[in-house]
Amino acid sequence: MKTRIIYISKRVSNIRAFGKIIEEICNEQNIKINKMSDDWIIELNKNGITKYILGYKFDLNSSCTSEICNDKYALFSILENSAIPVIKHDILFGNNEKKLLTMAEQLDYNFVLKPNNGTCGNNIFHITCKNEVIDTYRKISRLGNICVCPFYNIKNEFRIIYLNGKAEHIYKKVKPTIVGNGKSTIKELLLRFNSEYYKDEKKFINKKYNIDYIPKDGEIIEYEWRFNLSKGATISEAKDEEKKELFKLALLAAEKINLKFGSIDIIKTIDNQYKIIEINSGVMMENLINLENEGYEIAKNIYKKAIELMFA
Repeated sequence: MKTRIIYISKRVSNIRAFGKIIEEICNEQNIKINKMSDDWIIELNKNGITKYILGYKFDLNSSCTSEICNDKYALFSILENSAIPVIKHDILFGNNEKKLLTMAEQLDYNFVLKPNNGTCGNNIFHITCKNEVIDTYRKISRLGNICVCPFYNIKNEFRIIYLNGKAEHIYKKVKPTIVGNGKSTIKELLLRFNSEYYKDEKKFINKKYNIDYIPKDGEIIEYEWRFNLSKGATISEAKDEEKKELFKLALLAAEKINLKFGSIDIIKTIDNQYKIIEINSGVMMENLINLENEGYEIAKNIYKKAIELMFA
């Protein structure tokens, strides 16, 4: 019960910022708005037409497309079947520790375990030795079917905000990697890296490092291996040549699953291969608003176009 209360409180705080933007757009567009369940459900009415926004999902994608996005193994299967570059996902249905151990050995105990329907980088674990396999699996298997992915050496991760055949915004994610100067603690360096995220003391979660440790001058510390903005990553500009490759791949994937509006995450490996990692049919931009210059205006403009498309 406590877990559910915490979840709801987080949902409310996130959705209120989103709800404010949607309300502004509707007022400007003469759209009647009715917000329910702490802005989780938003009903829009214009010229006798009713549309809905549920969470961050707009009334644009089919239920089938949304389910494909929510199901990591389904998305992988569909894209791979069409030879669209995508991170490999195998799936464990139910409790299947024997199969997991076989896969772990084949992957030389260097792989990722994650829930098939997970979000925001939660409950994702990089397995690096045999002793971690079963304990980690048992920890997250209660969340449903589990995916097994090879561990990719990733140079960069990107996000494309996609709407109706266009890339409305493309940015690069920078994971929390800091360089020591021989004077500042890990905590101080992380606050400089992303003050918005690390201002919350609870976010300094890393068993490997003491946040009061002072790295040597030039010492590189990868504090978080994931690229999620919700885990402390920041935003930087993608290069023009990268944007061309990213959009080309994003368009292939979006057209394959009939996506109208969503965010598409793509990795660039150290050998410069681009691969789809996941697609979200709900478009959440709170972190973009907080981390990017003119982030509020960028998010509002994209949401405005999505709402206009719903009533087109």
